[in-house]
Amino acid sequence: MEDNDINRELASEYLRYTGAEVYLADNGGKAVEMIISGATRYDLVLMDIQMPVMDGFEATRQIRSDSRYDNMPILAMTAHATYGDSQKILQAGMNAHIIKPINVKKMYELILTFLSHDNVRFEKGQFPVDSDFSASESGTVNGFDLVAALDRLDGNNTLFKRLLRRFAEKNSRTPASLTEELRSGNVENAYRIAHTVKSSSGTIGAVDLMNLAGLLETAIGNRVASEQTQELLARFTTELERVVGELPEIESRY
Repeated sequence: MEDNDINRELASEYLRYTGAEVYLADNGGKAVEMIISGATRYDLVLMDIQMPVMDGFEATRQIRSDSRYDNMPILAMTAHATYGDSQKILQAGMNAHIIKPINVKKMYELILTFLSHDNVRFEKGQFPVDSDFSASESGTVNGFDLVAALDRLDGNNTLFKRLLRRFAEKNSRTPASLTEELRSGNVENAYRIAHTVKSSSGTIGAVDLMNLAGLLETAIGNRVASEQTQELLARFTTELERVVGELPEIESRY
């Protein structure tokens, strides 16, 4: 149940490689509807915290209000990992959390700890690896840490290239959308856009953009003075356009 297309594709593709059946919801209200309806039995839920319509906290509380789902594992997916965040996640009824950018191996290992042998329909060791990169090459170059990004993807070049293309497609109008939402006073929408870019840019290894998106997200969320927010928006826009412009060349390397 993830509102970010890039992270949703990443998580669902890797789980499907294992033989798992994956069902997707693009907002918290839909997630609750799918589960409470009882039409499909779910062994485990990956619950994004930041979703439109209904956030992951409220969606989890509504699911837990039905005793049929007392023991169904619900794992939060979040970019926040402070002690306070972890406590809030547990208090809402979620069992544990997965940190974004997603590391697919760690995600998989955590999922296995919550599924009994009777429920597990998939096996370890089925991830396709088509990269021979060396972890010793890691490090940020020109705002990117591509080796770390590939490591989180378990070395899957094919998926990495597809995520790069998806990122470029999804963010061609992001600066204009953010500007319009802020101009119209739609703070919640602007906050969600910045959060989504922070998460997805981390997934593809665009660390400088991820950090700028995080600063912008915080400024919007805290209602920081308009002048400061606009300055951050300008820096964010410049970096996003640079990243999108460089993605075709990065993709060609892999």
